Amino acid sequence: MDLLEEKDRLVARLELPGVDPKTVQINLQGDMLTISGTREDVGAAGENGKVLKRDRQDDPADLLLGLGVSHEHLNQKYRSVKYDRPLEKMETYLTEMDRRRPFAWGPPTRPIRVIAALGPKMLQLARRLSDGAHTYLAPVEHTRRARAILGHGAILAVEQGVVLGLGSRRGLDVAREHARRYATAPNYATHLQRLGYSEADIDSLPDRLVRDLVVIGDIDDVTERVSDHLAAGASHVCPQVLTQDPHALSWSEWDSLAVLTERLG
Repeated sequence: MDLLEEKDRLVARLELPGVDPKTVQINLQGDMLTISGTREDVGAAGENGKVLKRDRQDDPADLLLGLGVSHEHLNQKYRSVKYDRPLEKMETYLTEMDRRRPFAWGPPTRPIRVIAALGPKMLQLARRLSDGAHTYLAPVEHTRRARAILGHGAILAVEQGVVLGLGSRRGLDVAREHARRYATAPNYATHLQRLGYSEADIDSLPDRLVRDLVVIGDIDDVTERVSDHLAAGASHVCPQVLTQDPHALSWSEWDSLAVLTERLG
């Protein structure tokens, strides 16, 4: 789904493969928009015995829903929305999702959902009202702390920035520029201070801090860091390749990461 904000309206563009347009229903209740439809189950086999389609729309495990409260400066810049009480608003949103569950998705169990969480209070909320948390710009020590709060069994999906093949100095420059875009946001600065980094560290982003946040090196270095996150309690690690051009997709680096599935099983 693409959601576009125009001058006087919001435009949602959706692709619903296999859904009969005649069955699509759109419902707006308060600030929750629900779009639903049905797909015809054509059976397990076609004329030559090949599977044409297997309808799994009633299986909530097909969808992992991620939710977050964004950042104060982004809300003010792009949405002109007052940003306050993010924890309270997230709890209200999750509670409302559960209250409206029979209309929203029909099956007796809801889709799996995780929330973006860094601080202990949001992580505690993730434990109470979701299936886990997704963390960003988080060193291994944060993964260890997050697991302790979430408890056993919850999803802990950790983002890990990766710079490959640029050498130490150029790699540090790319990693530092990436970290700087986030470290200037108050919630990320607070997040790093909780982990013991000083205000001076956050302002200057010394090599030690940058390397704690971003892996710089080769595939062996990435393997080691991912292994450290898994050992600290991550259930999933999400590598993010960083390049000198942040708008470019570097397929060679992404291809090289495929070996992780073999090394880590």
